[in-house]
Amino acid sequence: MTDLKPNAELAYRVLDQIDQHPESWNQGEWYRKEACGTVACFAGWAVEFNNYDIALSEEQPALSGRPAHRYGRFVHGIAGRRTFRDVAAEVLGITDLDADDLFDATNTREELGELVLEFFGPRPVTDAHRDDACRAIAAELDRHPDAL
Repeated sequence: MTDLKPNAELAYRVLDQIDQHPESWNQGEWYRKEACGTVACFAGWAVEFNNYDIALSEEQPALSGRPAHRYGRFVHGIAGRRTFRDVAAEVLGITDLDADDLFDATNTREELGELVLEFFGPRPVTDAHRDDACRAIAAELDRHPDAL
C-alpha cells in the first residue's frame, strides 16, 4: 500500500476557489462545463487543478456499489478511465473513508472547511503568503517609519 501524503495546499486552493467563485461550486455534481464556465464539487476542482483530461460523458461504471449520480463524468489518464472520486482522493492524498466524507454531496461550505482542517491541518504557509505578509509589513512601515 502506498503511503498517503495529504496535499493541504491543493485542499485549501479548492476552498479558495469555492469562496472566490461560489457560483462555480455545486457539491452535488462532479464536474460540468458550460459556456459561462466550469461548475464542480470539491473533488471536481481538485481534479481540474491537476490538469487531467476530463471526459464529459454520462456513462456509469459497472458494479461501482455507489450511487450512480456520483459518477456522471470520468477522468482519462495513463491508467485508463477513472472516476473523479478516485482521482481526487489520489491527488489530495486521502483515504477512501476520508474521500467519502469530504466528497459527500450534502456537505455545506462550512462542513468542507471543517473536514479540510481535520484531514489536512491548518493552511500551509506558502512563498506567496510570505511575500504578501512582507509587502503588508513594508507598507505599514512606510506609513509609520517611527514604529521601529
